[in-house]
Amino acid sequence: MTGLMDNFDFIRNINKDAERVLAGILSEDVKRFGLKSKEKQILDNSVATRDLDNAVVEFDHINIDSDEYIKIVMVNGIFRPEMSDSIPDYYNICSLSSSNQKQISKIADYSDNPIIAKNTANFKDGIYIESLTSCKKPVYLINYFSNDDKKSVVFPRIFVQCNKNSDMKIVEHNISSNVSDVFSNYVTEINCDNNSNLEYYVIQNPETKLYISGSMSLNIKDSGNAKVTSCTFGGLFVKNYISCNLSGKYSNLILDGIFLGKNMEYIDNDTIIRHNAPFSTSSEKYKGILDHKSEGNFNGLVYVSEGSHSIDSSQYNNNILLSKSAKINSNPQLEIYCDDVKCAHGSTIGELEEDAVLYLRSRGISIDESRSILLNGFINEIIEQVSIPSLKLNLMDSIRDWMQ
Repeated sequence: MTGLMDNFDFIRNINKDAERVLAGILSEDVKRFGLKSKEKQILDNSVATRDLDNAVVEFDHINIDSDEYIKIVMVNGIFRPEMSDSIPDYYNICSLSSSNQKQISKIADYSDNPIIAKNTANFKDGIYIESLTSCKKPVYLINYFSNDDKKSVVFPRIFVQCNKNSDMKIVEHNISSNVSDVFSNYVTEINCDNNSNLEYYVIQNPETKLYISGSMSLNIKDSGNAKVTSCTFGGLFVKNYISCNLSGKYSNLILDGIFLGKNMEYIDNDTIIRHNAPFSTSSEKYKGILDHKSEGNFNGLVYVSEGSHSIDSSQYNNNILLSKSAKINSNPQLEIYCDDVKCAHGSTIGELEEDAVLYLRSRGISIDESRSILLNGFINEIIEQVSIPSLKLNLMDSIRDWMQ
């Protein structure tokens, strides 16, 4: 009991420090952060933080094969063991308050990020996932948001510890009850120890009343490998900040993403990859498809620090606009302070190739099916890299549903 109370006190102390930092940030000119109106609503407390412990939970429509996954459930940021599967001995999965993890808030730097600081000042608990050895089954984490008839903001907090010489795969699926407006101000921290291997998949199905603004922060040590793939299927407002620190020699990162928007949806991905050790490698690939009056943003920075030689990094963002009214802003950047590096970056924005559509139609394929074939081909480069067969099929189904 003493250890549990100690970690509750540890979290409360983190809250207090972050609250002080956030007050300092907000007392200055916050325009420099380029925050959107939904993010300002989270920061200025115009959306209430309320107790949602009695929320109704319904996610029967999600297909989770118990032979393939370990199902873990979070509801409004709180781990719900009674809804989750029994945990095998190669995992340590518990609430943050029950863990002895003292790296909480050390990976996600809140000193100059108001979105991270807001979560860090307000989260009360969260979930801790640790690999104790090579993990036979992936974790399927259902990150569920439920609300009554009033607007609320939720502060989900996830900490993933991938231990030395271990292997782990996690699927995080974000869904909501779609009753009334819920704002998710999430923070995920991931620590990959020496010679560890992690695959982390994030699926965002925000429905129409879940607004998302949050951050994922990774630290990868010597010879550690991390692969993060995000798949966003719409959302009236989705803003993902991803910060990756390659702190160890021979560390490796793959950062992939797809985002699909239609109607008046807004999807924004802001990524930073920091090469802070020699011989580290990274590959980043984001692909977006936008229709109707939807809007997308991609801001990506690859930073190579002084002394981090022998770096190999690539960063690409490719986008297709299906409507004259759809918009995308793409801004890949390099910032290099070391010689002996190999870095490439690029961006494309275009429409479906009319000649390719006409060719398929000349073969008796309908215009809708022709478009679907070409768009699937565009996204397939990302989906084909998904190593969990059932997840790959589910993602392909979700993409097919979005295109209809």
